[in-house]
Order: sequence, then structure tokens, then C-alpha cells
Amino acid sequence: MLDPLSKYIGIFNNLQCHRNPNSGLAPHTPILLLAVLDEIKQGNIRDNFIAITPGLIASFRSYWRMLVPPNTWHGKIAYPFRFLVQDGFWELVKDGVPISAHSLGYNPTIRQLTTQVDGARLASDLWKLLQDHSALSTLQSFLLKRYFNISIADTDTLIQHRSTDYEYEKLKGPKQNKFREVEIKEAPSSYESPVEALRKVCPAWTEEQADWVWQEIRAGWSDAKLPEDAMTILKHLYPEGPWNIPAGRTHAAYWLLWLSERALPVHHLPLIKTQAQQWEALVNNTERSLYQAHTPDAATTLLEQW
Repeated sequence: MLDPLSKYIGIFNNLQCHRNPNSGLAPHTPILLLAVLDEIKQGNIRDNFIAITPGLIASFRSYWRMLVPPNTWHGKIAYPFRFLVQDGFWELVKDGVPISAHSLGYNPTIRQLTTQVDGARLASDLWKLLQDHSALSTLQSFLLKRYFNISIADTDTLIQHRSTDYEYEKLKGPKQNKFREVEIKEAPSSYESPVEALRKVCPAWTEEQADWVWQEIRAGWSDAKLPEDAMTILKHLYPEGPWNIPAGRTHAAYWLLWLSERALPVHHLPLIKTQAQQWEALVNNTERSLYQAHTPDAATTLLEQW
């Protein structure tokens, strides 16, 4: 039988992380664990109950800035907080009772988490293990080496180099000690991530879907300006598509034929629908039904009825 430290090194070695073909493993889960371990070490988490507090969010953001290259992943604490249940040592609780993470859906927000759950609880043997600071430091070191290939000493250097940001995040917490009542505000920033830009174009995308699309188009994206419309993205994904013909009956015929012959990934379908709805708004009433097919099967059906 494994001792608790060996057990959790094995579990932490195989965390359930989303894998992107271009960016590798998503860093959200190990960064949340690093933030939790840091808060326990600092004495900010004293019981086996982890709430989404300003302090935890500040720690998460600090690690995120230190460890994740810009323009790669979109850093939201809500995802790992919800999905860590898959690893078997983390459970969400409400009124002291474990609850199913499925009630939060696939794309939870911080507001959802702070209203629908009280926080999370660790497996009792893990919580007991983390009371030993030597074991806690060993797990911190393991996470940093396994997922980011750096040491704790490296993170200390990075924090010192970014002391202004780090202290800003740490000082925000005490000013907003009633987290459920006061929404945390981000520091003003003009930066918009590619994922945010893509979701403005296609609001039906989840952040994960938008990230997948960004990974697909980023290699061929030479413009400094991020995509601002659905057709621009589609031209990058499908250069041979019917993008340069004015909307109308002739274009609809080409469009339906093109769509019916494609095996489209599911995460492209919201973008297809967005573009078809834009064309639909440009044509007369008798032609609008021709743009109401948003999948290959629907396009085939419309062609058969033509």
C-alpha cells in the first residue's frame, strides 16, 4: 500500500487536463492546485474547505502570469474549480453536503460557483497530508516540475521580478472580504485575447471551442488585427468555400452544395450558423429559407426539396 505522499504524487502526475494539439496540456488544473497549496502554506486556508475568495483568485492569477505564455490559453479559475472533481480527491459542497458538478454545466462562471456552491473539499487523507509543510512543498515542487519544468526557486525569482503585479493582486483581497456581495474587478487593460475576440464573433462558442478554432487558424494568421467577422475566420478554415459571391439564390445553391459535401467538426457548426444567419438577413423573404440549413444533413435535405 502506498504512503499518502507517494499516492498523491502519482495522482498529480496524471491530472485530467484538456490537451490541445498545438498548445499541449491545459495549465488550469495544476495552477489551481498550486494556488490552493500556496494559500494553505500561507495560513489563508485553515480548514478543509476551499472557497473562491479574492485571495485564492489572486494566487491563481499570479501563478498564471508566471507560468503561462501569453496568447496561448485563457485563464479562468472557474474551469478547474469545477472539473477537478474528475481527479477523485476534490468535491464541491453546498451547505456542507457534496453536490454534483454537472449542475454547473460545462462552461461555469465565477458568479455561478459563488452562488450555486459554497466551495470545495479535499479528500481527508490529502488534507491531512497537506498539514505537513514538507509534504506540501514536495507536492508544489512536483507540480511545477511535471507541468512547467521549473523549480520553486524559479517561481520566487519570477514573483520578485513582477512584484508590483503580485502585491496588487494580494492587496485586492482584504478590500473585498465579502466576496458574494462585491464582484472582483480586473485591473484596466486594453488587451483582448484571441479567444475573447473569437467569442465576440460567434457568441455561441464556449471558450474551449473558441480556443480550438484559434489554434487551427493562428499558424496562418499574419494580420496583427484579430478576426472581427465570421467570414474572415471561415476563409482561413476553408479557403475554397463560397465566400466571394453575393448572397442570393445563386449563392445559396453553391452554399448548400458546399455545405452538404463537408464533414465539419462540431465546434465549427456555431460559426457556420452565424455566417448563414448574416446572409439570411441580406436576402428577400422568399430566399431566406435557403440559408436556414446550418449542418451538412440540413443542407442535403434543402437541396433535395429545391
